[in-house]
Amino acid sequence: MSSPKALWRTESFLAGFLQCVLFSVIAAHRLVDRDEGFYLMAAKLVAQGQTLYHDFAFSQMPLTAYLYGYWMAFTSVSWESGRLLSGLLTGILGGLIYGQVGRLTGKRSLAILAVLLFSSCSFTVGWMVLIKTYAVSNLLLFGAYCLLWKDSWKYHRLASGFLFALSIDARLLMAAVLPVFLYATRREKQWVGWLLGCGLGLSLNLVLLLKNPQNFWFNNLGFHAMRTTGGLVGGFDQKLSVLSKMLAIQGADGSMSIQLLVMGLCTILLAACSPSREYRVAIFSILALAGVSVLPTPTFSQYFSTLIPFLVLCTVGLIDRCQKSADVVSQALGRVMIGAGLVCVLVGGIDLAHYCGISTPWQTYGAELNQAWKISGVQEVSRSINRHSQPGDVVYASWPGYLIETYTVPLPGTEMDYPRFLGLGLRMSAEQRTRYHILSKPETLQQIREGKTTMVVNGIGRGEGDETMAMHQMLLNTGYQFAESVGQCGIYVRSR
Repeated sequence: MSSPKALWRTESFLAGFLQCVLFSVIAAHRLVDRDEGFYLMAAKLVAQGQTLYHDFAFSQMPLTAYLYGYWMAFTSVSWESGRLLSGLLTGILGGLIYGQVGRLTGKRSLAILAVLLFSSCSFTVGWMVLIKTYAVSNLLLFGAYCLLWKDSWKYHRLASGFLFALSIDARLLMAAVLPVFLYATRREKQWVGWLLGCGLGLSLNLVLLLKNPQNFWFNNLGFHAMRTTGGLVGGFDQKLSVLSKMLAIQGADGSMSIQLLVMGLCTILLAACSPSREYRVAIFSILALAGVSVLPTPTFSQYFSTLIPFLVLCTVGLIDRCQKSADVVSQALGRVMIGAGLVCVLVGGIDLAHYCGISTPWQTYGAELNQAWKISGVQEVSRSINRHSQPGDVVYASWPGYLIETYTVPLPGTEMDYPRFLGLGLRMSAEQRTRYHILSKPETLQQIREGKTTMVVNGIGRGEGDETMAMHQMLLNTGYQFAESVGQCGIYVRSR
């Protein structure tokens, strides 16, 4: 007969497999997020042999670009391939949550509830299935947390530190949890092995850091300090507005607000009940991640998706605590929280429909806009680019995502699109723009006028009204011909 531990491992594997299937399907239908364009472009360029920061700009830590790049090198350079990896990583994270809840509570019902909460959470279906840092960094951080308690394996501290460092390699803000993990390993000098693993993981950055230290630090810190006029940490009115909406103080952020309030309340109640060491570390991790997620300028609600695995763990931890209590009030509270958790699962479908572009009584989508932000809509533009270009042609696209499934090359300095529409290039000197591979908007237009591109794709992110007409007229006056209109994009080809 199988031991209880072996049975939990089998069930965790099955839970992870089923969630991999679920999230792969969701990832295939989730509308495209604008940031995915430069993430996927970075992965494509890495797969082609270019070096991050040294050859092109990328405003994140390097692991995500290299992971997706190597993945696509062995699969295919496509939106489906990238989204599939995100779905698989999110599914594996769900399997870890199932296993950790089972280890802490020993209750299959609570492990299933945890999976339901995680799978239906708006942060999960909205942001973790995208080609961004969340799926990678969340999986690595929670994996590091789970390994802290795996005493049956001799090297669990070393492995935990290594995974924690990799989570920082994917998303720099994960470093905020460092004091929490040091607290967890403080006994009997267990932190020595953990720090050794952490050092090994962070050392992977040395190749890029030593090759071009100035560009490394600028892309990961300096870029964000210059991103807006508010600096690295500023814009406090905007931060307050985001937090107020997330917590339903001023309006609400879809079903996300309900889920966040319920799981947040459960975490607060659990913290008041003298929880075990495992739950204390989870609670401190939530506080650290919540605090650091407010710091970037501007702040977005998607940043708080890093809290979800730990919030789910604390939610079912409170329910378990109430069920084991002999107090009638505590048992009633446990039943109420189970009901509230099931409400969170049910309302999750509202935001899932929103993220997949499905019209509901609460929100409707125009057919043209909906199609433009579907993967199939982006691929339609890519096919048009391939029809009107030759392999190796230099193309300026107002959004780099259009060039992912093409044989063309992005105009150097435009691999990331938002430095131009945020006006970042105008706040940099000409020397800085050259060094960090960023073109300002006037420089981009000048490159187009000088014939440095064979094609211009003016679509998502293009100006409205007079600016669009001015761009159209400028292209016609400088030797470009209007070739085709695809969705919301105009394709312009320079006469050869």
